[in-house]
Amino acid sequence: MSSWRAKRLWKSLWCEFLAELLVFVMCFACVGVLHSIAAVVERGKIRLELRLRPRLRRETSNDVLSGAGGTLTLSMSEVRRSRVGLWICAGLVLFAVFLFAGLAMVGSAFKGKNQQDTVELEGDRGRVGVVELTGVITSSKEFMEQMRRYYDDDSIKAIVVHIDSPGGGAAVSQEIFSELSKMNSKHKKPIVSSVESVGASGAYYVASATDKIYANAASVVGSVGVIAEWVNYGDLMKWAKLKPMVLQAGKLKSAGDPSRDMTPEERAYMQSLIDDMHRQFIRDVAKGRKISEDQLKPLATGQVWTGEQAVPLHIIDGVASFHEVVEKVGKQAGIGEKPTVVTPAKRKHTLWDFVMGEDMDEVVIGKLQQMRQSGPEFFYMWK
Repeated sequence: MSSWRAKRLWKSLWCEFLAELLVFVMCFACVGVLHSIAAVVERGKIRLELRLRPRLRRETSNDVLSGAGGTLTLSMSEVRRSRVGLWICAGLVLFAVFLFAGLAMVGSAFKGKNQQDTVELEGDRGRVGVVELTGVITSSKEFMEQMRRYYDDDSIKAIVVHIDSPGGGAAVSQEIFSELSKMNSKHKKPIVSSVESVGASGAYYVASATDKIYANAASVVGSVGVIAEWVNYGDLMKWAKLKPMVLQAGKLKSAGDPSRDMTPEERAYMQSLIDDMHRQFIRDVAKGRKISEDQLKPLATGQVWTGEQAVPLHIIDGVASFHEVVEKVGKQAGIGEKPTVVTPAKRKHTLWDFVMGEDMDEVVIGKLQQMRQSGPEFFYMWK
């Protein structure tokens, strides 16, 4: 076992031991506190009865307390029964404590697991980190955090960006491209892209920042273009007899308002934004692919190509499967054809997250914000 795995294992075991110890201490403390509460309540109950009956005397022979005002029987069986309710409450509280502690341990275990990398292929010379770029690109945070972690890890000699995405937001795709370009300009370690099924538009934008782009023969790549879309619900509002009220300063401030049609001036304005984003897309991809903008412009029509079609057009560098790409980058990094492949474990939301609200704000609030977004949205995305 390598030293880094041994350290991670010992750290995980130590954390689990501390968590279990904390649970036991909490349980014992709760039992003691509940027992004390039960005793105090019972004493208070007897004292209250004694106060309600003046001249009360205790009959020790049959455990009967009697007085002028009446007779009160406090047999041992009744005293025990009077404590049953208290102990039932104590048991419920203790069960809740155990449940809460169990959720904490399970959540902690899942978090520890999620923070650990997964070794997919075991080699004997060096490590290749794999960072996934899948689905619609809406955020750069998770992807770039993983890229930086692998880039700064000296035990990882090369990085493969495994892509299966049609693209996404224009700004976020450009942000990832810029960050990857900065990393790659230092030439610290090889960074290549491997397209699984789709590597189009914003995803292709990201891939162009790496040293090489490989795809399967039937993969779909390319789509250098920009699209903006939104839903115009003006007719629906008229049908519902709703009238939007808008106050603005600047004649183009409400351009793209989904409650009405655009004016010719507003349409020209929106098109100018799209054209400028397209120009930036072409400029950056040409720079990343080390070709001229004039060479790329005829291909920047938004269309896609298969992997085989893209090679002679210099859209990608070759046709290769993911494992073939790993072998290639292993050779390039000088660690042989069979490196150890390391991928980040996917973050899974657990019941503990819902109990404590951890990370749920990003999931729920993010979805709500997407639902609220009704104006123009600009995408580097293939549809």
